[in-house]
Amino acid sequence: MTPHEVKEYFKTGYKFRKETAMSPNTLTNWVKCGYVPFKSQKKLEQLTDGKLKAVWDEKEPYFSPAK
Repeated sequence: MTPHEVKEYFKTGYKFRKETAMSPNTLTNWVKCGYVPFKSQKKLEQLTDGKLKAVWDEKEPYFSPAK
């Protein structure tokens, strides 16, 4: 998933904060970086019942998904 997909799904920082317990600044940082960390994608996939899908992105430098 991309930061823009997350932003589009939640619409507002308030809704993002309320439903994820993450700061709206987190979403802003994801937009600036151009990716959502894979661990956060997995959490968002669960919270949205699969409406947002976790996808490994090569831009992420710190985490490698289990194969």
